[in-house]
Amino acid sequence: MNLNQIREAVEERLQIKLNSRSRDREHSDGRALYYKLSREFTHHTLYTIGREVDRDHSSVVHGIKNIFMHVDQELYEEIKMDLQVPRKYFTNVKRFRRDNIIVTNKKY
Repeated sequence: MNLNQIREAVEERLQIKLNSRSRDREHSDGRALYYKLSREFTHHTLYTIGREVDRDHSSVVHGIKNIFMHVDQELYEEIKMDLQVPRKYFTNVKRFRRDNIIVTNKKY
């Protein structure tokens, strides 16, 4: 899965161009979908994700945190299924805390 495939899937579904300079609702929602899917299914940086649609990293952060909550979640799920992402990407990675480390200031 790469950024170009995700961008093409979103553009095809919404019938828009994501690298357009338009700030209307349809384009901003489409870019937010692209940002979210790219962040979930690739290991690219925010800078690289934004560069694909002529935006900077702060636009990617804003789109994920503030705009994605207004996007139609059914559309998001449909596009996710259209991408036919292997099941391994849907698992949650759990990281364990290292609580058993004890730090003391005693000198022996």
